Amino acid sequence: MKKLRLLAWLITLTMLCELLPLGTFAQSDIGQSLAQAVAQNLEEENSEAVVAGKCGDNLTWSLSSDGTLTISGTGDMYDFDYNEYPCPWRKYENDLSTQITHVVIENGVTSIGNGAFYQLTNLADVVIPEGITRIGNEAFSMCSSLPEVALPSSLSSLGTQTFAFCSALTGIDFPSAITEIPYGTLAYCRSLQYADLPNNLSTISSRAFFECTSLAGIVFPDSLVKIGELAFSTCCSLRTIVIPSNVAEISNCTFAHCEKLTKIVLPDSVTAIGSHAFSGCASLEAVTLPSELTNLGNAAFSYCPLFFVSLPSSLVSIPSEAFAACHQLKSIYIPISISFIHQSAFADTRLADVYYEGDELQWDSLVTTQHFGFDEASIHYNSINKKPFLFGQDNFSFKHNSNDFFNGSISSSTLLSQTEFLSNKVNSSNRYLIFQEDLNHLRKGLSARAAQKVKKEAYSDWHGSCYGLSLIAMLHYCYPERLPLDKLDYDVTPTIYHLVKPADSEKNTSLINYYYLTQFLPSVHDFFISRGLECMLQKGVAIKNIINSLKDGVPVLVSLGDHAVVLLSILSETNNQYIIRVFDPNVNSDGTVDQTPAQMTLYKDTFSNPNFYPYIKYGEYSFIKSYIYATEFSEYDCRNYFYVDSLITDSSDYSYPSLSLPTDSSFTFKSGNSFFIIKNGELYDCSNDFKNNLLISSYPHDSLDESSPTSLFAFDLSCLSSSTELILSSSVENGVDLLLNDTLLSLSTSGPVSLTYNEEARTVDVTAETPTDVNVLMTQNETTTDWPWHSWAIDTTGTTEFHAELKDDGLHLSGDGIANAQYATENADTDIVDSGTIPAKATDVTIVKKDGNNQQTEIKDNTQTKPTDPDKLTVTVVDGKITAIDDVPIADDTTVLDNVAAETKITITADDKSADGKTFREWVVTPADSVTLNDASSSTSSFTMGAVSVTIKAQYDSTTPTPTPTPGGGDSGSGGSSSGGGGGDGGGAAVILGLSAAAAITAGIVLTMPVDVQGRVELADHAAVPGAKVSLLKNGNVVTQTTADESGHFSLKAKRGDYELTVVYTDANGQFVQKTTRIKAPTKDFVVTF
Repeated sequence: MKKLRLLAWLITLTMLCELLPLGTFAQSDIGQSLAQAVAQNLEEENSEAVVAGKCGDNLTWSLSSDGTLTISGTGDMYDFDYNEYPCPWRKYENDLSTQITHVVIENGVTSIGNGAFYQLTNLADVVIPEGITRIGNEAFSMCSSLPEVALPSSLSSLGTQTFAFCSALTGIDFPSAITEIPYGTLAYCRSLQYADLPNNLSTISSRAFFECTSLAGIVFPDSLVKIGELAFSTCCSLRTIVIPSNVAEISNCTFAHCEKLTKIVLPDSVTAIGSHAFSGCASLEAVTLPSELTNLGNAAFSYCPLFFVSLPSSLVSIPSEAFAACHQLKSIYIPISISFIHQSAFADTRLADVYYEGDELQWDSLVTTQHFGFDEASIHYNSINKKPFLFGQDNFSFKHNSNDFFNGSISSSTLLSQTEFLSNKVNSSNRYLIFQEDLNHLRKGLSARAAQKVKKEAYSDWHGSCYGLSLIAMLHYCYPERLPLDKLDYDVTPTIYHLVKPADSEKNTSLINYYYLTQFLPSVHDFFISRGLECMLQKGVAIKNIINSLKDGVPVLVSLGDHAVVLLSILSETNNQYIIRVFDPNVNSDGTVDQTPAQMTLYKDTFSNPNFYPYIKYGEYSFIKSYIYATEFSEYDCRNYFYVDSLITDSSDYSYPSLSLPTDSSFTFKSGNSFFIIKNGELYDCSNDFKNNLLISSYPHDSLDESSPTSLFAFDLSCLSSSTELILSSSVENGVDLLLNDTLLSLSTSGPVSLTYNEEARTVDVTAETPTDVNVLMTQNETTTDWPWHSWAIDTTGTTEFHAELKDDGLHLSGDGIANAQYATENADTDIVDSGTIPAKATDVTIVKKDGNNQQTEIKDNTQTKPTDPDKLTVTVVDGKITAIDDVPIADDTTVLDNVAAETKITITADDKSADGKTFREWVVTPADSVTLNDASSSTSSFTMGAVSVTIKAQYDSTTPTPTPTPGGGDSGSGGSSSGGGGGDGGGAAVILGLSAAAAITAGIVLTMPVDVQGRVELADHAAVPGAKVSLLKNGNVVTQTTADESGHFSLKAKRGDYELTVVYTDANGQFVQKTTRIKAPTKDFVVTF
């Protein structure tokens, strides 16, 4: 029809030209309109389909002259074969010289056939609609100009070599329905930089990513079960691989010739590693073999620069060329389970140390002179549990050169924060600056004593950090789970911490700061002081202890005076000396790093040495001044020094029970048969289950106030029983926070107490040997009709026994200190608070919901007045003494008088505390109206005994300036207290507990337990948005975040309050789409719609 219309226009034009002069016609309106119409028709004619045909039972194709191939209709596409049954458009592309550059597949098509677009070398883009469920073999193979492709979410099946040889393809996202990536799917895609694998993927077949030379990283989903042969071979940009725990085998050549691969994590589920699996991985310096490995293939790790290999006891043989040409391999650990070693297993290597579990006879039957690689090795027999220090995996080193540290020629320098520098407290020259945030972060990791030392050291000459660097190296190698330095994001080679020029990088500068301050870890100096005396006074004992430790395979950090190194192992022994292998963090004078450990000569005690200290020969050093065993730092957790505290537990992850309290506190925590004991902020003892579960945070999570640092103790739920006991050895005025499941307990006390919490019974018990002021706050997420409050709090005075029990009818409180106590309740959903005072003389009450009012409380006094025996009453005086009875003086220091009859006259005198800077203020009587003092403000007073026992306390004022009491509050979920505070001191109730528990509620500053924020991310058509990033923000800062699951659902934990909820996802065009809305936590079934 279009051709007929065009012919009609041309006839009309011819006729008009005959009637009018050509120039006149061309300038007329008719001529202009007619010319435009002809041009438009010519354009439409040029873009028409040049040729068309059929490509499925109900599918047609058309190829236009502009190179667009369109597939239309419904149903499946035919399968094609390049040689026998090629796709029809290939013929016309060649015949008509029309290059196919665009492919448009219209809605209704359900599959793409085999070889459909094979070798369309000019194809630049393709549109694949939703509804496509299958893409056949080689469908897009050799489309060398195709830079990207968006796969629809409906796609569930891929053929072999689907995108093979697509050399321009840069990335691909697989939809969630894909469970297998078939043979050669992306082979030879040399521009491929990323591939997003689906969460349900189970199989990556052979050669799937073969020779994807630009692929730098890939994340395997937990669902992955199998990785085929050569799957990632020659992916020479790949750096890190973490194998999921469901994979049982690494197939032949799977990661062969991945030249930049520096790290491979193999789970214990892997039982077989195939031939050449990691052969030619020229950057792989370390690997931990799975504990259940039973089959190791030929040449599995050949041509890898491994430094050390530890073979698991599950392995029985070492095959041909397994570690051949590993030229850096110096040490290997061989278990007694190995019964066969192939002669070429270590060909072209030069082993220096072999640690063998068996004896010499067993070794001789295993290895002969025909075996390669053992000629120069020292064989260490019976080496069970004596695996060597892994020197060489990382080069912890730095240079004692001021030019490198301080960007200038400086003879001595000090460590200063920017704030201290700008305030001109010191001369600006010769100063080493550290960011204030880093300095605060670092100092908080120290005990108060160590922090004070750092503050002092900051103004002293600062040279290097050999102590800290040696300590970090020892911790990293002996307890890698405590300090996974490979997780750090610093400007250093992934596994090399060679810090020759820290001044060239702010991040490296910060890393040096961490090393420097780590040497002030709590107890480091305690060890050095005690061991220093031993080295000086009992050098024979010191030498024996050091040697025995090395023989047991435990490295020793030694002080040489102004330098520190790590002693690794004993290389040899003679009559009067030991030759010891040494790790030294210093680099050579020319800036190079030794690839082999240094050696030290340690002379035995029998050697003639006029000096006290153990005598050595090590460069310019002659004596060992002190030492520390590596095992003495097994419990240290210094990850937070390196900003990797998220590896312990995310601060927004409230699934971990935790205990936070002032850093230098001493206490015992018990739960069933489990316990741990902290003395002065440091772990003293613990049960076996806590040894692997207790993590001590090295800094407070909230407050930057260095004057009251807080420690956080996190542990696993498996350590807990239904009842938990906390025994405090001293007063804790700044508060203790105990977070257990769905309950937060905050406690402040004026003296030692024991707190027991029974989760099942919902009871809290506090006991004290002497009358003590106790503030308790308890917060839970759930409320009931009869108990409509999330939080309750009480401030008691003079307590020796206190019991709280949350029952259906209300909160039961009993004890000798609840009389006149202040209490408060809070409903966090409504922010409604109620408070009150417990009656005088009350020892047993119930706080209940007031009739007809869901938010107010009332008190039911359950105290039963018991008949008293007037001859068996007791008078107790706190911070004072009884000086007369019925005006008869008493000579001794009587503070408690039993069997007192009513109407007896008692005279009391307060203790003189002027030497402590305190003056007497007044007497406080408990119960309040039990007796009447003749002068409560006089240090000597008298009264007539009433009908009940009485306790009288002396109150004091400090004559020295006292800090203004401040709330102890920080974030209750992770550090600081909601109920404590600083304050003055004194005896009894004179101890100011800052903002008390009940006052904290009534002041509205209590931050309650974390609650759930749950919802779903979906599109306008209600389709789920899996993988969307969901974040909660408070004041512009991210509080917590997560990723939506396959159904679009998400779940977060946060404290109650208002937040911004931000959701980000990547749409089908690869564009980021973001939506932000305000929510109030808690919330459930919240829907975010795009």
